[in-house]
Amino acid sequence: MTADSGKKQEEKAIFFNEQNRGYVKMKWEKCPVKVDYTGKIVVLTGAAGGIGSRIAMLFAQNGASMLLVDKNEEMLRITREACGGTGKIVCMSTDLGEKGFSQKIVQKCKEEFGTAHVLIHCAAVADGGSLCGLSEEDWDFTMKIDLKVPFLLSKEFANEIMIPAGCGVILNMASQAGIVALDDQPAYCVAKAGLIALTRSQAYEWGQFGIRAVAIAPTVIETAAALTYWCGERAARHISQIPVGRFGRPDEVAAACLFLASDAAGMISGTTVMLDGGYTIR
Repeated sequence: MTADSGKKQEEKAIFFNEQNRGYVKMKWEKCPVKVDYTGKIVVLTGAAGGIGSRIAMLFAQNGASMLLVDKNEEMLRITREACGGTGKIVCMSTDLGEKGFSQKIVQKCKEEFGTAHVLIHCAAVADGGSLCGLSEEDWDFTMKIDLKVPFLLSKEFANEIMIPAGCGVILNMASQAGIVALDDQPAYCVAKAGLIALTRSQAYEWGQFGIRAVAIAPTVIETAAALTYWCGERAARHISQIPVGRFGRPDEVAAACLFLASDAAGMISGTTVMLDGGYTIR
């Protein structure tokens, strides 16, 4: 990327800051990882979020064509403008909680691109509250978005596109919460543990069709949404237990996705890649 294009890209990197309830400019950090995704089609859910938008930008910078999926139409537009790149970028605003969402997304992908090479599940919700205080409705909603949605969408893409094509990569955004318990997030912990198990099943059943599945398990990532919860004493206490001494950055998650979806990671499947700064080694 040239200096001029880098400056232009930085100017476009404007996102909604949930702490200030307004649009702010975020620092653009150059990623040292480069993989040629020219001609590759990447489908990304949760594309308007703090992590998802970074994943979208990095893949676009490396030539990928993308179907960006999120419920927030305005944030999708902002993410699209920040992407740049040479590939075709299509936005799809849809509610992943609606019946038939998976068929709609696959149909849109077929209409726009004809195929798909990479599917990244980044959409998620996090509950709050203790096991005794969490409502049944909150439990069900967390399970639906964080576990059922990846299951249904992966199945649809596998049946309709990836198995017939004999290739594909599925990246499931799990969490350290799927490995260890966290305060006041019981449904989130259970859903992410289930997503890790789903990843193993996907890799085991679909490997024979040329499909890889990998789970990515970050620690707290510095997005506006995360930092509204992980702040003050709670943040300091958690950081003190991370050997590298800090939270993760969205760019680091994006870089991991860029590598794991590439041919260079062809023997990585069915496993969980920890992006937790060593938190879970204790």
